[in-house]
Amino acid sequence: MIDTSQRSTFSSIPSVRIGNLGFSRSAFDDWSLVNAIALACFVAMSFQTVLVAQQTAAHSFDESARPPDEKLIPVGFLFVDGKYLPPPYVVRTTDIDIQIVSQGEVACSVSPNRNGNGRRDSQRDDRGDRQWSRLARNLDYALETSKTMVVFKGEQPSIIDRFDAGFMFEWLLKDPRKQLTSDPLPMWISVQDSLEKWNEKFASFVASTEFRDRAKQEIAVSRTNYDEEKKIIDAKRLLSRSQYPLSVAAMLLIAVAAGKLLGSHHVINAESTNEDPVADWAVAWLLLLAIAFSVLDLVWTLLAARAGEMIELNPLGNKFISNPTVLSIVKAISILFAAGVLYMLRKKLLARRACWWVCLICMLVVIRWVVLSGILA
Repeated sequence: MIDTSQRSTFSSIPSVRIGNLGFSRSAFDDWSLVNAIALACFVAMSFQTVLVAQQTAAHSFDESARPPDEKLIPVGFLFVDGKYLPPPYVVRTTDIDIQIVSQGEVACSVSPNRNGNGRRDSQRDDRGDRQWSRLARNLDYALETSKTMVVFKGEQPSIIDRFDAGFMFEWLLKDPRKQLTSDPLPMWISVQDSLEKWNEKFASFVASTEFRDRAKQEIAVSRTNYDEEKKIIDAKRLLSRSQYPLSVAAMLLIAVAAGKLLGSHHVINAESTNEDPVADWAVAWLLLLAIAFSVLDLVWTLLAARAGEMIELNPLGNKFISNPTVLSIVKAISILFAAGVLYMLRKKLLARRACWWVCLICMLVVIRWVVLSGILA
């Protein structure tokens, strides 16, 4: 009930028209209409909230359905019986098997044989548990490191590294119906795998757009790694072929240098050699031998660095080791400049002794290379 004073207040409100609805002050006097409008707005907002919650739940299967201790793996590739299953992946261990989950659904399971049935006994075998855990960690690590896992039901998974997987993806993108042969055996297939099963399971493979985009990136990485590996292999072969002639040349130079160092010792240390041609020839021989030793050191350094057999510790040389031309020019300029300065100052006792020691040090560097050549061969 509304008392008379309140109704007098409402009666002072003039009539109102909103559009064609024609609300009058009698409508405002009816509180039931106001309550009905409020209830309708509340129901509409509640219905919209339910729809948004359902849509959110439908797109968050991997976050709500999985246990909190499981981690999603957004990388890697999984093929089950010739079918590509996209990430994210989860490696899940249960009491009877190890499950590999793709986008919230179990894609395949691996069941190491515990006691004939794959189940754990009431008396748990610690050794079997360690094998079970090790297998789960290996599968998890393979996917985390962007490797490819191929599973044929009833068999253990095959793990393919990124280098070999790129060539596998090229085959799948070109024409998987082309039969694989054992001559030569594809590098992504191990000896234990069956070519017949690969040809059978992947004959009807159809690459999705998502797989094509990811596969092209892996192919580019694989090609880059292949080119780098090929360069290193070629460099190792060149180093192996060059070891013998370089060692022979080094030993000949060492024999000559040893004789010159011993024979010129008294001439080099003479107090006055102003017009002594013997001293001049001794200095010239020592500088020529030092230059020859430097050339051998440069050649050996470049060959070993390209083959990945050494790291240049010289800070200046380390900056140019990736560019043989620049390194050769820098070393040639420095050696020729130093030899020219020492030869011009050959009349001074200190310069002659410097020539003798430079030749000795360069000879010791080449002796080190001769010793290492036997290790690197």
